[in-house]
Amino acid sequence: MKKIRISCIVLAAFMLLSLLAGCSASSKFAADNGAAPRESIKNESQAASEEGYYEAPSEDTVYGGTAYETDVPFTQNLPDNAKLIYTASVEMETTEFDAAAKSLNMLANEMGGYFESSSFDNYSNYRHAYYTVRVPSAKFADFYSRVGENCTIKNKVHSSKNIGEDYYDVEARLVTQKTKLERLQALLAKSTNLKDIITLEGSISETELAIEHLSGTLRKYDSLVGYSTIDISLREVYRISETEEAAIGFGAKLAAAFKSGGRSFVDGLQSMMIGFARNWAGWLIFIIIVVVVWLVIRGVIRRRRKKKAKKLMEIEAAKNNSGEKQ
Repeated sequence: MKKIRISCIVLAAFMLLSLLAGCSASSKFAADNGAAPRESIKNESQAASEEGYYEAPSEDTVYGGTAYETDVPFTQNLPDNAKLIYTASVEMETTEFDAAAKSLNMLANEMGGYFESSSFDNYSNYRHAYYTVRVPSAKFADFYSRVGENCTIKNKVHSSKNIGEDYYDVEARLVTQKTKLERLQALLAKSTNLKDIITLEGSISETELAIEHLSGTLRKYDSLVGYSTIDISLREVYRISETEEAAIGFGAKLAAAFKSGGRSFVDGLQSMMIGFARNWAGWLIFIIIVVVVWLVIRGVIRRRRKKKAKKLMEIEAAKNNSGEKQ
């Protein structure tokens, strides 16, 4: 019976520790990442999203809040007929979400840009917004250098692609198709044969479709070249995450490890306490259930002990009676 009692206590303690660990992990994940069921609010300010052209990051990258800027300009020794598409991706975090969002909106308006789309997540008072901003390409470098001035930049990448060859190829094909259409229409005006008329009308229809397609491609190119695209992630955090500097020597590495471990312990403890506060009713019910189960198990064990003691007493009494008779 003693073994059964110990096993029950160990099982209850294991369940309690598991739930505490799960609460701590989920709370920390919410605090650090702001991830949650998404309530997306899409705002299409202008035309529908157009297909972008992306390349591997080339000019500068920011990791862990530290910028690694290079001297490579946005344009360098480009031919006169270059058609550049600028794209960028920026990830930043802030403890003042409303001020940061307002500043971003003001910057986009100042640059003559607009928000092509935006979405917003909110979980346990930690907010996360995603924006796609379009700004005139002439203002791209200025916007890129100023975005996130009041925030902590975690990742920042921009790239460019020259589509001049594709652009002028489509433009030349469009001129050819328009010339072809004029000739077909001239032939149709002179034709008197029914079979020739049907054939010419079919060719004219196909040519008009080709012209429409090529014109749409040029309009898309013009939009992508005229307005650059910047994807922005703005995350609200409880505290700005710190980036450890490279430690040299065993002592410095050990000290940095203790410092990092201390911060992680404090953050985890705070997250666990916040998670407990948010779910105090559930924890209260859980504790009551554990106490009731423990009392029931304790009562069962006591009854069994009493029955066993009573049975042993009866056996002992029977033995004593048997000895007296002899």
